[in-house]
Amino acid sequence: MTTTVEAKRGVVKWFDFTKRYGFVTLDDDGGDAMLHLSCIRRMQLTEVPKGSIVEVEVEANEKGLAVKNLLTLQPPPIIVNGANYVLATVRWFDKTRGYGFVSLGAGTPDIFIHAETVKASSILDLKPDQPVLVVIEDGEKGRKVIHVKGSHSPPADVGIVNGVGHVTPP
Repeated sequence: MTTTVEAKRGVVKWFDFTKRYGFVTLDDDGGDAMLHLSCIRRMQLTEVPKGSIVEVEVEANEKGLAVKNLLTLQPPPIIVNGANYVLATVRWFDKTRGYGFVSLGAGTPDIFIHAETVKASSILDLKPDQPVLVVIEDGEKGRKVIHVKGSHSPPADVGIVNGVGHVTPP
C-alpha cells in the first residue's frame, strides 16, 4: 500500500506529554490529525501550546490522519481588539526601498512588510532582530503583514487563556 504525504497548515487542538500525543486541526476542513511525541522530539520542543499554528506533513493510516513530520510551530496568536497578532522578528527593513521582511522563527518563510503598513502603525522605523506583533494575511504574491505593533513584549492588557492570547476585559 502506497501512502501519500501532504504538507498542511493547522492549529494545535491539544497535546499531552503524559499521553505522548495530541491533535492538530488542519486548515480547509482537513479534519484532525494525531500528533505523536516523536514529532515533537525531532523538533527538540519542550512545549506545544494549544492554539499554536503549525505546518505539518500528514499521511493517512488505518486509524485516520497522522502527522508524519512537524515542520514549523508558531506560538498562539494574541488577540487585540479582535485582530490575531503573532510575535515576529524583523529580518530587515529599508525605508528607502519601502519594504522589508519579518520572520516567525527558524525554518519559516520570511513575510513581506510594506512601508505604508509601518507608517500607518505610527512606527518610525524597524530594526533587524526587533520583536514586533503582526497580523498576517495571504496576498497574491504570498504572505504579508497587514498590521504591525512595535513591541518588546505583548501589550499589558493581553493575557493567555487556554493557550490563546486575549485582551483582558476592564
